[in-house]
Amino acid sequence: MKAKINRLVVSLVFGLCFVMMAVGMFNLNSQAVFAKPLSTDIGGVITQSTTWVITNSPYILTSDVTVNDDVTLTIEPGVVVKGQTNSELKTLGHLHAVGTASQPITFTSDINTGGDQ
Repeated sequence: MKAKINRLVVSLVFGLCFVMMAVGMFNLNSQAVFAKPLSTDIGGVITQSTTWVITNSPYILTSDVTVNDDVTLTIEPGVVVKGQTNSELKTLGHLHAVGTASQPITFTSDINTGGDQ
């Protein structure tokens, strides 16, 4: 009877070790995945100099956007700026937006009709 209990305990220990090892192997191969935002919503007043980067593109103007006096909005090559109905980009300060032939800056509407991007 004691031998059967010892055999059962040993089997349970080995079984538990096997399960822990298997779970550990799966966890070693896992990597964190961070989702890129699908778009960046913009609205209101820009009160300090800022840069719109391609990794956060497209930028969606959800309402009027005003760049304050003495503030610079820089838009990197390749950025897409989409305006929703009746939205405006007003520049009281400075706008620095220089695209390239391979990465133009695109200003378009946020309506998926009529060939808009």
